[in-house]
Amino acid sequence: MQMISHLGLCSVTSLRRMCRRYLSSSIGTQRLVSEGKTRPPAPKPDANSSDELIRGHFDKLGFGIQPVETTIRWDRIECLHQSRCENCQQLRTCPYQRWFMTGRHGYQPIRDPRLQLIPLRPARWGDPPNYTSFTAYGKYATEEWRKLLDSGAVVEVTREEAANSPVEPCRLGIVLKGRDVFEACQAGIHLVDEQSVSTWDRMRRTRGLDAIKKRLICDASVNGYNRSLATVPFTATARSALEALMFKGCWMATTDLSSFYTQSRFAHDVRKQLHVRVGEKCYGFVCCNFGTATLPWYCGILSAFLAEEIRARGIPVAFYVDDFVIVAASEEEAKRYIELVNQIAEELGLPVARHKVKVAQRLTYLGIVFDSLSMTMNIDPDVAQSKHQELQEKFVPWIRRGLCDQDGRPQILRLDSLIGTLGWFSEVLQSGRTRLGGLYVLQKYGLDTNRSVRQRVTTDLEWWMSRLDSWRRGAVEAQTMPIIDAREYVEGVNRRLVIVQTDASGPDGRGGYHGTYSGETATYWSRTWTTQELPLRENSHAAELQALSDFVETYDKHEQLVLWVTDSASAAYSVLKGYTGDMAALPILRRIMALADEKQLVITALWVPRGRNIIADYLSHAASDANLTSSSILSGTLRMG
Repeated sequence: MQMISHLGLCSVTSLRRMCRRYLSSSIGTQRLVSEGKTRPPAPKPDANSSDELIRGHFDKLGFGIQPVETTIRWDRIECLHQSRCENCQQLRTCPYQRWFMTGRHGYQPIRDPRLQLIPLRPARWGDPPNYTSFTAYGKYATEEWRKLLDSGAVVEVTREEAANSPVEPCRLGIVLKGRDVFEACQAGIHLVDEQSVSTWDRMRRTRGLDAIKKRLICDASVNGYNRSLATVPFTATARSALEALMFKGCWMATTDLSSFYTQSRFAHDVRKQLHVRVGEKCYGFVCCNFGTATLPWYCGILSAFLAEEIRARGIPVAFYVDDFVIVAASEEEAKRYIELVNQIAEELGLPVARHKVKVAQRLTYLGIVFDSLSMTMNIDPDVAQSKHQELQEKFVPWIRRGLCDQDGRPQILRLDSLIGTLGWFSEVLQSGRTRLGGLYVLQKYGLDTNRSVRQRVTTDLEWWMSRLDSWRRGAVEAQTMPIIDAREYVEGVNRRLVIVQTDASGPDGRGGYHGTYSGETATYWSRTWTTQELPLRENSHAAELQALSDFVETYDKHEQLVLWVTDSASAAYSVLKGYTGDMAALPILRRIMALADEKQLVITALWVPRGRNIIADYLSHAASDANLTSSSILSGTLRMG
């Protein structure tokens, strides 16, 4: 309880993450693995800490031999670090020195020697060097490519250097925002080529709107380069960091760093590996680009350092890569804070997109609408619209065709972005993660995925489409997630914390009791297995979840924080994770989370040793001992204390 109260303002996801860490530290990872179907992840560096990002993957900070030119003021960054670092002040070894070397000599991604460079789709003779979108949107592709050339982000490399590279060329392409594609489609224009985009831009100008954004992408996965790199996992905590800063009625302001990735430089040797073909020439990347797998971590170190410098000046800030958000007590203070953030960034040589500054009490940040007046989170309707259209037009038809294109040929679609987005949506939808497991299997096995998994994925994506539809329409039933103050729940200020303790017995049934924190009485129940539930007797994991399901189904209050206490580590972890690989338990977990969303119950879990679950253990046998039929429930009131 003390740990929960120390969280302060948080979402259900943050609360569960803390409980997962407590569970792993209490009983150990090995036991969780042996008992459950879901393996808990190893601890990852926190994106909020430059120190953790550096120390966590110190050996991945490769750098070149020759110095590189950059607009980032690494001398200023090093000076600021040394002013606060005891190791540097006492001339001891400091891990930051390696990071400074990457800044001055260029970043060299480290390849895993165990991994081979195997292209996802090996280039065939006569294949175009880039995606069809690079040609279809030729005018805009040329404009964006010219910007890279003029800025010095790419330089020409000889055909001999490109031919000697162990890596095939990356592929360039043009992507449009899903929202822009949908809005054009609503107006009867399908954005498929340069002409259709020009037509839509002209229509937008007549309405006083800017032309749509055309983003040039560089795919470093299709040639196998990304898959050959050493992994650098870390935990992005932008959303939870913002939750912790918010308070009722606060003002928020966002700012965006301009061309953030390209401010950092690759080592000279990288340009020969990470190259592209345009026309008859080959070009290598001098600046860090979108598309290289390790760059969110590497560039994230600089983001974390900038955030730390901002906090050192008394400004509460959260960030995700190049998107920064501050919290203030008034609109005037928010404007002053965000101007200081922009000044600090520019002091370090990081340009700021000042025209993107936004100040509001209801602010969209990373696709999630944060409302300080209602203290809730919701999905931005435009973002929901974009993803709904993508599912409807791209992914669902592909799966229904048996993972084939429109001509019936086997086709593999990248699922990374889709899984990441839906996982992000699950931050405000407890039942969301129960609908992602099939996608992970499909991502892993591709064309080898069996029919049952494909059917499951189809059902899950249709489920997601229905949820996205309610978000995009702003419907009453659209799910919102409260930003709760854990201290109020634990201290009993609002008396909305309910504790439920359950147990399941294979031969007899299940039971439990629930009551408010520090309450004098508790309600208990006990029931036997029905004929349909008899298979659960052989699956303790599913049986324990069924006991929780009994409570959620019958509980008649809304907007409560439910702390489930169980002696099953695997079942607790499934609730905290929001997913289980146990196919017998998954439907039960789905039902629990769906009801929790419907009743606006925030559910978390706590594991206790069997010796501290005596009452619930007794209740799991009580109905059977009383010779009750499967349709009967033994219930009553217990006096606590």
